[in-house]
Amino acid sequence: GDTALHLACLLGEVDIVKALLSYGAELERRGASANRPIHLACSGGFEDVVTTLILRGCCVNATNANGALPSALSQNFKHIKAIVRGVEQD
Repeated sequence: GDTALHLACLLGEVDIVKALLSYGAELERRGASANRPIHLACSGGFEDVVTTLILRGCCVNATNANGALPSALSQNFKHIKAIVRGVEQD
């Protein structure tokens, strides 16, 4: 199931995300629908959370249960999509 990190990403709580990561939260753990924290942050359009996760080394090429990449979930947030796509191409 979803972890505290998943919930913090879903709600856009960047300070909580940073704290959880500093205490060893699993960056790549899959939650409901096989979403990783990056999927939830992208779907909510939370640029600061997405940037934090990327800087911590999350995988932006991971798909969820529907086969969606994080960038696909950010389609309503062009600035987020650009950030994730930039990392995907690196």
